[in-house]
Amino acid sequence: MRKHHQRQILELLQTIKQALSNGLYADCQEGALAVGGFIEDIEGEGTQTVALLEEYCDLLYKASIGEIGDKQLGRHFDLIGNSVRNELKPDRIEIAFLAYNASMSDCIESIYLAAKADPNCDAYWIPIPYFERNSDGSPGTIHFEGVDCYGENIECVDWQKYDIEARRPDAIFTFNPYDAGNYVTTVHPDYYCERLRGLTDLLVYCPYFVSFDDVSEHFCTVAGCVYAHKVIVQSEKIRNAYIRVFKETYGNRFGKPEEKFIALGSPKFDKVINTRREDCKLPDEWHGL
Repeated sequence: MRKHHQRQILELLQTIKQALSNGLYADCQEGALAVGGFIEDIEGEGTQTVALLEEYCDLLYKASIGEIGDKQLGRHFDLIGNSVRNELKPDRIEIAFLAYNASMSDCIESIYLAAKADPNCDAYWIPIPYFERNSDGSPGTIHFEGVDCYGENIECVDWQKYDIEARRPDAIFTFNPYDAGNYVTTVHPDYYCERLRGLTDLLVYCPYFVSFDDVSEHFCTVAGCVYAHKVIVQSEKIRNAYIRVFKETYGNRFGKPEEKFIALGSPKFDKVINTRREDCKLPDEWHGL
């Protein structure tokens, strides 16, 4: 079970508890059955939590005809909450990787491949469209680099079928730094970092470039750095530059810079190291030259 699902269940239980305080036994029973069905859809049949919910429905009927009081219902309800916290502990994570430009996407590729190989992780590679901007700043020509633009080891997911707001992945990885700040191209505002931050517990921004010895101060204050919970940079020296500039500009308003920026290396280096000659396909017209 994912953390998001457990949180949803606990929130539904609080709604049932409020209904109970108002004596709405029928509503409580309907809610308990709905929660039980939700748990079985995720975990399958046979959980202790669902068994407790079924018992709760029987107790609600007894309370409605005056055989038991609300105090007994409350004690049983506490058992259900404890069961959700202990039996239904989160043991899976879901990560969405947002790629809008295939040529830049190697800056998150090795992270995706590692997540995809983890049996406790559901990794989704989601190509999203982007637009050229018109001279007045409005969205112009749309571009979409989909399945055919990525290697065979990447499984692309249709962006129109992955409801990121409903699914609320545990983590989101993006390499789009600018939000509305790029005057040449832009992804759809639904995928701006400012919005994504509210749809996950962990928004991670990975710069699509690498630096030889230093990083331009401009790159240290873009929207990706501002709204991401974590920013992955290539080295401690580059990290220190990000921290210095970010702190001078924003202080601690968007999180402590020392905790936001982490030096884990660049996946672009992983791509170079792991690429074999046979992985690179030449255009048909190049053959025979």
